[in-house]
Amino acid sequence: MSIVEFDPRVRTPDREQWRYTARPEWSSSGESLWMRLSKFSHCNRMSVAELARLLARQDDRGAFAGIDLRCMTAWVTESIATRLEISADDVRASFCCAEPHVLTMRACTELRYCVRCLQAGFHTAWFQWLVVERCPLHDAPLRTGCVRCAATIPYALGAQLALSPLRCTACQYDWVPTLARHCGRCTPLADRQAELMRRWADCANDFVAITGPNGRDRRTGQYVGARPLTPATTDAAATAGRVTARPHIFTMFNRLFDDPPPRLRDMALDARRQSQLPPDQAAAIIGAAHDRPLRYSPGDWPHFDQGFSLYERLVFTAQPYLFATRACAFEREGRHRLLANGLVAPTTAIGNDAAAALGWAISWLSPAQVLAPEANFSTPAFGLAAWLARIPLRPLNIAPQPWREGVVRWLLDDLALSAGLWVRMAAFMSTRRYYLLYGEAVSPVALVNERAKDSR
Repeated sequence: MSIVEFDPRVRTPDREQWRYTARPEWSSSGESLWMRLSKFSHCNRMSVAELARLLARQDDRGAFAGIDLRCMTAWVTESIATRLEISADDVRASFCCAEPHVLTMRACTELRYCVRCLQAGFHTAWFQWLVVERCPLHDAPLRTGCVRCAATIPYALGAQLALSPLRCTACQYDWVPTLARHCGRCTPLADRQAELMRRWADCANDFVAITGPNGRDRRTGQYVGARPLTPATTDAAATAGRVTARPHIFTMFNRLFDDPPPRLRDMALDARRQSQLPPDQAAAIIGAAHDRPLRYSPGDWPHFDQGFSLYERLVFTAQPYLFATRACAFEREGRHRLLANGLVAPTTAIGNDAAAALGWAISWLSPAQVLAPEANFSTPAFGLAAWLARIPLRPLNIAPQPWREGVVRWLLDDLALSAGLWVRMAAFMSTRRYYLLYGEAVSPVALVNERAKDSR
């Protein structure tokens, strides 16, 4: 028999591929590129320049300056999939996001990790978001710096990752003990654990990554956004006696729940067909809305025109149609307490139906309008304003009146849809000790975005 290597009938791999050891069996689905490249570098002992030439896009930056691992822009994803022997989905999951502007003030440039996950040879990209506080697998706070000496660990492809993979360059401490020993290896997460982390990654994508910054600077055209509060800045502000913003909704999900809430798009697939208002009920809401008084003074808000007032009347008129009267009943004192407690209520303090109705109202109006003490000064429905700001512009070939009628129908459909989604969201929370009644949990803006995707 001929030797296999020299048998012309045997197809051998490309020379550039066969000399690398990938070990995909050491990794879990959803593992970050930082961890995957660290294991790849550990097996192949490649320089940072070699890794950059193999996997990154070539430009004038120079590999030793460090190539950002948070965003896909600088990387050749096809080469990563081929060299590391992973799927295209796993490549996408190994980054925080696809677009660099989403990273603005949101994702950390140092490694953020759970100690127990790191010691097991696992790290996930969504840990890099600054709004994440703890690992849901081990109920442990995330930290930065070396486990032993607290030396900085850059989240980039640089000399530290290539020349000293998974080992501190300052104190020589091995972060993954099972990999450092003779014939060492890594054991991937159990299927249940990997699935939980994948669901949290999807939740992060929905509530953190896809939202992006607030807008662009009109002078420079660059994206701008505000830095989210971290626990350290929040505590410092509280100590100084200043009023601080509410924590990000993903931070609160991460604090309160061991598993993520159901995804909006998954819930909407079933609920959209079931939540369509019957024509007679829609007609009744539209008829009753015309005679309903406004909650805010138009003189105080001159930039909200008569068209907006019609849509706000529809929101208030639709509420009793969408929720039973008993569900809306929640004593004023309890509403004030809910506002003071940051929109978090124990499940023993409020019923499931009332939580869904309050969450729906907060989404479309605002926490202040729904929960604050009554005063002479009132605000418009800010959730509705955000919904209207993101619907398509009226085409020139459609007259204003037919267009307004179409917007009314869209609004009624999304009011009914969000009511159904809030019922499901409240049911999820009811078995987990706390209701989190942030309007962003079922955001009107997200409903508009999903409608735009469906129409493409």
